[in-house]
Amino acid sequence: MHSDKKWLIKSENKVLGPYNFEQIEDLLLKKQISLIDEVRDTDTRWLYLRENPEFKKTIDAIRARLDSKAESTKAIHTNVSHVVSMTATANTEGTTTLNQQTKSMVPQYTDVNVQEASVVSEQINEVISKAQEDSDSNERARAATKVKNYAFHSDIRTKEKVSIFSKRFFIGLVTIFILAAGGMSGYAYYTKYSQQKTEQDLISQIKRYKLLGLDQKALDAYAKLPVLLQQKYLVDVVELFPLLEAAGLVQVKDLDTVERSPDLTLENKVSILLARFWFFMQTQNFELAQNQIVKAKAIQPANKIVIENEAILDLKNGQYKKAVDAFVKLYSLESAGRYIVGAIQGLQGLSPAERSKMSPDIERLVDRHVATKYDFKKELLLAQLAFAKNHDNDILFKLSWKQFLNTPTQLQALFKKPLLVAPFSYLWKDLESYKATVRQGLPPTDEVLFQIHNYLESSQLSAAVDYADKNTNSISDIAIKQQITLMIDFALNKRQDIVMLERADKLDKKSELNHLLLALNQVELNPSKAIDSHIEFFRNNNLKFYGQWVRLARLIKLNSVPEIQAYLKDNFLTEEDFVPVQEARGLVEP
Repeated sequence: MHSDKKWLIKSENKVLGPYNFEQIEDLLLKKQISLIDEVRDTDTRWLYLRENPEFKKTIDAIRARLDSKAESTKAIHTNVSHVVSMTATANTEGTTTLNQQTKSMVPQYTDVNVQEASVVSEQINEVISKAQEDSDSNERARAATKVKNYAFHSDIRTKEKVSIFSKRFFIGLVTIFILAAGGMSGYAYYTKYSQQKTEQDLISQIKRYKLLGLDQKALDAYAKLPVLLQQKYLVDVVELFPLLEAAGLVQVKDLDTVERSPDLTLENKVSILLARFWFFMQTQNFELAQNQIVKAKAIQPANKIVIENEAILDLKNGQYKKAVDAFVKLYSLESAGRYIVGAIQGLQGLSPAERSKMSPDIERLVDRHVATKYDFKKELLLAQLAFAKNHDNDILFKLSWKQFLNTPTQLQALFKKPLLVAPFSYLWKDLESYKATVRQGLPPTDEVLFQIHNYLESSQLSAAVDYADKNTNSISDIAIKQQITLMIDFALNKRQDIVMLERADKLDKKSELNHLLLALNQVELNPSKAIDSHIEFFRNNNLKFYGQWVRLARLIKLNSVPEIQAYLKDNFLTEEDFVPVQEARGLVEP
């Protein structure tokens, strides 16, 4: 009966179909249309599906399935039915048999009030059914895709889950924040600790280098400090002020800042004053330099550098006797050659009577020093020659002359003196009266030799070259002419020219100076090459200092740290201020 009949369906303002009965029933069961959609055939008007008697069996089956879904749905349906019953009773003005008649009667498809309760109930049931269907659909979607859970704000279970999730999220967020803050704090602490450790290591290195006399290494370590720390620890390196100023790390005004520190020791205060003294002497401001010495002496009157600088100022101020006395006293405390040089400088300014009185003691100091030591040996040999000339002691003059010619020029530059000693002190040019005395009566050849030594000792290289070009032709001895060439080439660092000169084999093989310069030149060119012949010469002629010097220079050039360590244990035990020794220790010290 239904198979041939077709219906149109109006769902959500759309007209679908035509469908036969089985198709519409299938759409209902699949929930693709609802009970509140309208349906009509070619003979009837539009009716809701729930009002069409031909679909009553299908609709009842759907309702029965919905009624058995869940207790909550049944309870809601019962309550709604109860409300509908009360509404229907009120509409029939108290008639008690209306519900029974409604259930047994065939539905009337006219505008009658008896259907209103059923319509309301069915609408609510359909809303409930749709909500249940949506819930089932959501459950299936969550199971299939594992997407996020969205729920109504009135869902108690969902609210509990959200509350638990919120607490966990908050706790997790706080934990992450604490871990991040702890990590940042730990990183900051580690960075600060690492920086402080590096700085403390540098400061310890600076102090150790200073103690060992490795001024350049101390300067290099100090330069690595941040600027603020350089200012903080300047007081610990103020003795290096000349090097620091030359490197552009400090200025004299920085000493004012250091001086205001409340924790200065007496040594610190004196070092600051001596640094200022050095600066004022460098700029030829002798009055201000004198003021610094007066202040320093008031703090530490026995400080040797203070006494030495005061004696140097006395020489400049013409207080020669006071200066000589001070230098002699200093030499009694420390056998440094520069003290005797200061004393012989002072002798030049004394009156003949005072010079005669003080000269014997100083001459004995000169003789003793040049016999065993090499610092300022060239200057002291010059004085010894002058003393021998004054006393007509030809034997002493000849011995001293031989030593003078075999002593390299600029030897005093290889012996370190304290940095805060006045600059421009103990200079070769300040011994003019001794030079004049020695030159008197020299043979022409010796005069040329002396003048070459004089120019080279004064660092007048161009003058030495010009003088040699003009005067060596008058020398008949080829060995002497070759030695003059050797000395000038060595001063000018003409290494290959010296090699050619050595191959010419015209040099005096008995000359101490020749062996020393040739050995040092060979070390500079090729330290791996043997220098045994020179070492043997030094050993046979009891020239221990020259032999030690050449061997140490070779080890330094080879950068052989283990051998340097072993060598310094047994050599140069009394020449700690010898610059090559300082350089070797700089290689050994990390």
